[in-house]
Amino acid sequence: MHFSHFFLSQLLAAIAFLFGGLSFQLSERKNVLLCWSASAVSNSLHFAILGQLTPSVTTAITGSRFLLARRSSSLWIYFFFIWASLTAGYLTYREPLNLIPIGTSLVGTTAVFFGSNATLRLCLGFCSILWCYHNIAVGSPVAAVMECVFLTSNAVGFFRLRKRWIRIREVGGGAT
Repeated sequence: MHFSHFFLSQLLAAIAFLFGGLSFQLSERKNVLLCWSASAVSNSLHFAILGQLTPSVTTAITGSRFLLARRSSSLWIYFFFIWASLTAGYLTYREPLNLIPIGTSLVGTTAVFFGSNATLRLCLGFCSILWCYHNIAVGSPVAAVMECVFLTSNAVGFFRLRKRWIRIREVGGGAT
């Protein structure tokens, strides 16, 4: 059976989608990060097959960031991933659309290392919007749908948790 490059890229995007979806069902941080890493690696390969070098490299960096974050969250690691994203962006930049993967890598890295739960969700939601646009622009329908679903799930979780945070503050329990 012969698969086209496009079909293979969409299959890899679907695998990324599955790992991302699975991560929403897990509670242990290390397992969530492992699923996010697998999702990022599948997504990176998907972009490579589509000939999209900047998103492929920056997404691979994101996957390795998730793996390393399972063990440490030191400031040195943060600066390493900021440097890696900027260097990858500089070396692979070809068109203005490449600014999206570079920017989302920087925003996502900063949010993961320094953001509260709410800030992290807002930053990752913003990144999902940009990725959705990017994936439509490069012609990857499965990846575009994946980002729209992730954005929706993230928004539902944000508002559900926001209501909980407000209720806790109202009864004097402090923020969690």
